[in-house]
This record gives sequence, structure tokens and C-alpha cells, in this order.
Amino acid sequence: MPGCRPGNLKRRGAVLYLTIFGLSSIVAVAALYAIADTVSRTRRNSESGSIADAGALAYSAVERAIAIINTNPAWRTTYLNNVEGPQLTLGSGTISWKVVDPSDNNLSNDPRQPVRIYGIGRIGPSSRMVSVLCTPGGAGLAVLGTSAHSAGPMMTASNVTAFGGPLSSNLSITLTGALSGDVQAPVILGGSNASGQVQSGAAPKMMPSDSVWDTYAARATAVSFSSFPLEKIKKTVLSPTRNEYGAVNPDGIYLIDVPATKTFEVTEARIVGTLLINLGVGATFMMANMNLHQPAYPNYPSLIIRAAGMATVKLEGLSSPLNEGSDNYNPPGTPYPWPNGVSDNVKNAIVYPGEQMHGVVHIIGPLVSTQISNEFRSVGTIIANGGMSITTAVLKANPNLISNPPDGYIDPSTQMIPVRSSWRLEAMP
Repeated sequence: MPGCRPGNLKRRGAVLYLTIFGLSSIVAVAALYAIADTVSRTRRNSESGSIADAGALAYSAVERAIAIINTNPAWRTTYLNNVEGPQLTLGSGTISWKVVDPSDNNLSNDPRQPVRIYGIGRIGPSSRMVSVLCTPGGAGLAVLGTSAHSAGPMMTASNVTAFGGPLSSNLSITLTGALSGDVQAPVILGGSNASGQVQSGAAPKMMPSDSVWDTYAARATAVSFSSFPLEKIKKTVLSPTRNEYGAVNPDGIYLIDVPATKTFEVTEARIVGTLLINLGVGATFMMANMNLHQPAYPNYPSLIIRAAGMATVKLEGLSSPLNEGSDNYNPPGTPYPWPNGVSDNVKNAIVYPGEQMHGVVHIIGPLVSTQISNEFRSVGTIIANGGMSITTAVLKANPNLISNPPDGYIDPSTQMIPVRSSWRLEAMP
């Protein structure tokens, strides 16, 4: 070629070759990177899909466990606490589950206790575990259909009326005076004094678990015993929006520890809420004179009293209802009727019902003596672990308690229901 020496042509050819080779190498490396990235993303997507699939299997495991439990009346003895069952094939993975009693790690000792069900899903190398708390759901315990019930002996004197539901005992009932109403117990003495049905030989009724105390104590606001002048709730309103003795509780649940040998009294007061009264040895709780007590929510109990040793509960009243007189019992924030009635700052403007107590009264402790007298009137039920005596009282059962029982008072022979807000993603063991 004119003007070009042979050496220059060789050098140019070499440069062109190297340029083409370099470009080819870059393209090849880019392609390899693209392939590697595609493989990596595919692997990540596959792993992500496997994790999601394992999660779906875990939820399926819980649902299957609940379905099996609710068709097996003996499930509490069939399964061992916190022991995973066999892995069952579902689709391209497996499911398994276990049941845990969070109260005492014993499934079989108390059918009223909730359980937590753990579901495990596995697919390939991926696994997931979820859990949900399940509680007995459905109708209330049979004791909620009584006007009053005791696990220990019951004695009635004169002028006792029980309607809407029987007086009931798991041990015996002795009637020494006229009773207007029905009675049920394994042993009944003086049954001719009852105007209604006398059912001797009746089977004992299941009592609510003592652990209901813990259920409501966890939600309660504690109020110091020393905060109460004269050791009484008197001439005042206690509710979710009003508490002159301390902080308010939005659910109206207040816990009071009564020291040993002391007496704590509720008199001439309106309570919209749940009182938890913890009695020391030899202490007394007394409801006297005119009162009006109802829970803040219809599916809460009104009064739970607990005592580890000997103690006394006195439920007394008057034939006349709570009246305002010099006090106002429907102040702003606590209307009557609750919760959508009238609030004002006016005295003598409201006529209150004659019944002092509305809802469930539950007295925990076999050594507690429960005494109902002096024109005490209730709508609901009074349940005592110990003995009970009744004279001059009107006790009316509330059928709504069976269909809408408070938490902790549900018949455990009914189905286990998952608590919607209790789902959790768990770490695999």
C-alpha cells in the first residue's frame, strides 16, 4: 500500500485483533454476569416463595389443629403439652402442630384454661411457625343460669325469693323457712318449704376457674386501701371515667387489697365497673344499704372476691332503691342508664332500680362465708366456692349471662375459639 510500511500494517492488525478480542471478552463477561444475576434472582425468588409457602402451610396447620380439637371431646388427654405431632404432607410441603397450656403447662387438669396452638409449615429448606391463643367459646357455664350457686353447703331462712333460675349447690341445701322458687342440689333438706321444683340428686355444676381473678387483675387499676376514708366506698360514683380514690381505669376494673381482719364496705354508692376485692385472713367485705352496681360491659363480671384463708362476705341492702338526696349519681361521664343515658349535675333527678347488684358476683375461696340478707336484691347470679346463707333476699337470674357469658365463665365443653388479636409469628425451635 502506498505510504504504508509492512511493519505498520502488522501493528494495525494486531491492535484491531486485540480490540475485537477485548470487546468480545467484555460482552462475554457481561453475559456471564447477567446469567449469574438471573440465577441469583431466581434463587432468591424461589427461596422467598418457599418461605411464603411455608408460612401458608403454618397457618393451615393451626386451622387443621383447631378443627380436629373441636371434633374430639378428649383432645386434652389425647395430646401432650408442648409436644409436636407428626408431619403430614400437604401439597409439596408438610404441616404439624403442638398445643401448649400457658397457664400451668398441663392440658388435662382444667378444661376452662385457654391454650396456645402452634402450627409449623415446612417446604424444602424453608420452615415457618405461627401460633394463636384459643379460649373456650360458646354458651356460659350452667351456674350462670342460677340465681345463686355454692360449691359448699347452702342454707336459706325466711323470705327468700329466687326466680328466673334456681338456688343451687354442689353439696347440699337446707331450707329452714319459706322459699319462693326452685332448688337443685345432690342433697336437699326441708324441701317442702320451697314453692317451686325441688330437684334432689342433681349433679354438681362446674365452677368457674379461680384463674379468672388473674384474667381481670391483669386489666385492673390497683387502688390503695388507705385511699378510702373510713375504709368505705360511700356516697360516690366509681366508673371508667370517675374515681375519686385514684387513677381511672377505662374498663372500670379496680383492685383493692383489704388487710387481714379489716372490713371494707360499699354503701350508698353507684359503681359502673368490676371490683376485685382481695381479702386478707379474717377480713370482711360488706355491701350495705342502698347501692347500684353494674359492670361497665355486659360481658364482664361485676364483683370478684378472693380470699386464701377464712374471710366473710356480707351482701345486704334495703327495700328502697338508691336515691340521690344530697348526692348526684349520674355526673358527667357516667350517665344513667349506662352508657347512653343522661348525665347532669342535678340532684334528685333520677329514679334508680331497686336491685343493688346487676351481673356476676364470684367469691373465690373455700373458707369464705357468704351471707346474703337484709333485703338484698340482685339480677344475675352469685357464685361462691364456699358455703352460703340466704335470708330476706330477692335473687333473679339473668338468661343473657348464658348466651353472652363474661370472659372466663364459658362452658369448656364447647368449642375452642381463636382470639383474633393473639396471632404471632414464632421463632423455629
